[in-house]
Amino acid sequence: MNEKGGIGISKYIQSPVITVSQSISAPPGTKRIEALMCGGGGGGGTNKGGGGGGFGGLAIMDIPVTGSNYQLIIGTGGAASNSGTSTSISSNNTLYAIIGGGGRASSSGLYGGGGGGGQGSIGASSGARGGAIPFGKLLWHPFTSATNNSGIESAVNGAGYPSTAQTTTYSYGTPTTQMQGATLAYSGYGGGGGGGGGSSYYYYEHTGTGQLTRTTTGTDGKSGGGGGGGAFIEYSSPTVNGTGTGGKGDFGGGGGAGWATSDTGGGTYTGTGGIGGTLTAVSVWGITGLANGTASSNGGSTISTEYYGAGGGGGGMLSTGSNASGSTGGAGGAGGAGGGGGYTAGGTGGNGFVVMRFYI
Repeated sequence: MNEKGGIGISKYIQSPVITVSQSISAPPGTKRIEALMCGGGGGGGTNKGGGGGGFGGLAIMDIPVTGSNYQLIIGTGGAASNSGTSTSISSNNTLYAIIGGGGRASSSGLYGGGGGGGQGSIGASSGARGGAIPFGKLLWHPFTSATNNSGIESAVNGAGYPSTAQTTTYSYGTPTTQMQGATLAYSGYGGGGGGGGGSSYYYYEHTGTGQLTRTTTGTDGKSGGGGGGGAFIEYSSPTVNGTGTGGKGDFGGGGGAGWATSDTGGGTYTGTGGIGGTLTAVSVWGITGLANGTASSNGGSTISTEYYGAGGGGGGMLSTGSNASGSTGGAGGAGGAGGGGGYTAGGTGGNGFVVMRFYI
């Protein structure tokens, strides 16, 4: 119980963190209600270069005083390759607020949730768009950036545009050293979720001399977007070291997976995941976000062996993201985080929650 200034309001009562769907009532004399809401995070993609899952979204919403019970539906984190679900509040069969969830790899977020990162494999795919502004009367959201690095406004109704994919093939030519998703992901604005990072696929065939080092990296997510996967594949090129690296998740988004292989040997080939996004800079209503999970990496020089690295889980508002393990993506932390991408399995997303404030 705390004091609250304002005409006719002397204090507020704050509920515990609610993580299970239920029906609740307002205390007698309630004049105003606010709700801190978080949707379920998206699951990481299961693929050679699986994209990271998007953050489930976070906002404070104004909830009308109805005199009846409130039905709280808590969003769940997505399993591997599944999107998170929305968190909502309704009363008298009227829906007053919806947020989330985060998108799975290559799928858009909803109502402020981040988009999933693109899959990197034989070919590449773009990241997914973030979710539009949460439904209802929005009072606060944690995203501070309204534009991408180019200063271009995001998509309609606050949804952040994703990063596009990049597929590059060199046959006996002189390749660039590094390939990455073709464009940056965009932030959302006004509470909309950010876009997922695009994946990058690099095919290289070369018969020249001299040891070369070539890498491909998925693009990072933005404002809750998952990182894109990266994939390097090389044939008939005995003088190349190759690395496929997943992009980083942002603001609770999961990191993308990386993959590399060669059919000739003669070099070192490494698959490295991207780290999940952290929420440690976010503090609201006595809850401070937590750190991301780390990525995994694996490499070697054996002919025709595929080397995989998985993405770390994003940090959630209620628990730390899990580290990737081998070729399995790390789980997103409880409180909306996205899971990391992985070849064996993507990481699961973190569940959402609600905290209510009743002003008396």
